[in-house]
Amino acid sequence: MRLTPAEMTELATSIRGRLAGYRERDRHLATRPADTMAVAAVTRLFPLLGR
Repeated sequence: MRLTPAEMTELATSIRGRLAGYRERDRHLATRPADTMAVAAVTRLFPLLGR
């Protein structure tokens, strides 16, 4: 992908915001659907040097 620094920041903020609602389920068990399972989510946005 090709992003400006501002776009990269915006995308990272958007992803963090989207995941935040799911993290709330760990703090508020009543909001967790019965069939949920633990998963890992890994997102890394960084500039590729030399491209």
